[in-house]
Amino acid sequence: MDNHLPGIRGVYLLNEPLAGHIGVISIKQMYGGHAKQVALASAGSNYLAYLCNWIIIVDDDIDPSNISEVLWALATRGDPIENIDFVRGCWGSMLDPNLSTEKKKEGLLTHSTAIVTACKPYHRIDEWPKTYKLTPEQVAAVKKKWGKLF
Repeated sequence: MDNHLPGIRGVYLLNEPLAGHIGVISIKQMYGGHAKQVALASAGSNYLAYLCNWIIIVDDDIDPSNISEVLWALATRGDPIENIDFVRGCWGSMLDPNLSTEKKKEGLLTHSTAIVTACKPYHRIDEWPKTYKLTPEQVAAVKKKWGKLF
């Protein structure tokens, strides 16, 4: 990725056999449009462009390698109509199971990528409700006491 983009805190490539390539980037937002800028730069980077169908940008309080936190950010910080964009003609491969036989025969090895900004809206970042996370010790105590209910 572009080393000149500020605020990047973590990058993780979820490479689940049945899920394909999903890139997650956590950033400390510094200005309006920052999350979208990182997402678009990522879609064109050597690290995430190849066969990556989803790029998700989250705030720096989200661990990009923790799928539960990423899903929580998607559910609570993103409005799908406002926060999902599609980029067509991205770098692909014959290995992409989504490519039709016709496209492969013609050598059309591109795919689309969805970029999702699951971040607090920058213009409301200061008024956004504080996030509270349990410590590992608190989680263990709750599981010990209430585990049979989960």
